[in-house]
Parts: sequence; structure tokens; C-alpha cells
Amino acid sequence: MKKQMHLAAQYLAAAGISFLEKKADDSHTNLGFDKERGSLETHLLSDHGDQLFLNYLDFSLEWKSQSGSIVYNLDGSTHEDVL
Repeated sequence: MKKQMHLAAQYLAAAGISFLEKKADDSHTNLGFDKERGSLETHLLSDHGDQLFLNYLDFSLEWKSQSGSIVYNLDGSTHEDVL
């Protein structure tokens, strides 16, 4: 499970790389932790409130924006499935 969580967190870092302006110290890839939600979270990724979360409680990715959210369950998914 440790390896799976590490890989899942890398999806959030990749979102920072893909959507945010690069910073010399790589802080655009930093993640926060929301104790109440039980999830890691990216910085806001756009002016539309887009943000990616890794929910530890149900092992899922959640993409949230002003227009709604999409949840992708990682349990049983391969790396290729996620991509």
C-alpha cells in the first residue's frame, strides 16, 4: 500500500507540473494536507478553482472545480488506467 500511495501522490505533483507556472524551487508541486477531508491537495490549478485531491480514506482521486467534481476510485486501477 505504501508504494501505491506514493504513486498516487505523484499524480498530484504531475498536476502541479502540468497546470502551474514552474518555480525554481519546485514549490508549484507542493502538496497540502486537509485533516478534515483526509486528503492531500494541490494548489489551485486554474482561475476556475480546479484542484486535485488524493483521498486517503477511500483511496480515490477527486478533481474539483467551480462546475463540480469528478471522483476516480484508485482501488484495483493500474497506472495505465489512471493515465
